[in-house]
Amino acid sequence: PDPSNGYTGTIIIDGSTAPSPGATDWFPMATLNFNVHTTILDFNIYFTNNPWIRARMPSNATQGSIAVYAAY
Repeated sequence: PDPSNGYTGTIIIDGSTAPSPGATDWFPMATLNFNVHTTILDFNIYFTNNPWIRARMPSNATQGSIAVYAAY
């Protein structure tokens, strides 16, 4: 989250095992809910056999912005 104004909303982490995922090939791996969150969040998701991972923000975000850094 942007420390200057925080983030309020949900972030969903999805995974897929499909070779080339379509709209219905994703399943939720984690759901993160924030309420004026202003500190950096660092977490690990351990998964197997999921060659694809994505983060998405549903339209319920009401404040702030986020940045994502993913490493493997």
